[in-house]
Amino acid sequence: MTQTEQLPGSFQATGKFSDDTHFPYGFHRSGDFTRAQADLLLQHGQAYLALASQQREPINEEEADFVRSCRGEKAPASIHERAWNRYLTVIGKPRRFFALADQPPAAAQASYAEDTDADADDD
Repeated sequence: MTQTEQLPGSFQATGKFSDDTHFPYGFHRSGDFTRAQADLLLQHGQAYLALASQQREPINEEEADFVRSCRGEKAPASIHERAWNRYLTVIGKPRRFFALADQPPAAAQASYAEDTDADADDD
């Protein structure tokens, strides 16, 4: 079996998976996932979550490998394992936000004041 094939019945989910907290515009528009990974998360994410949190038992060897990967017993190898690992990595890292401010931070103000005082002394 190749990495793109899956066993029949593997990773069956009752509905689509979404994470509005981390991805309010969806997995596809986040820029964090490939199209294939976003599709897998959308279609199988509920099954991934249930298997990773032990709310559901694996029904075949492919799902058992997925659980071992979630526990850190093996490196992610299948497309399902890599997609879920990427999801966990993305939601675990802090997001950077940039904002325009009326005034520069205090450290920058102090630095600016020192530079302008030094320039005034040169005159």
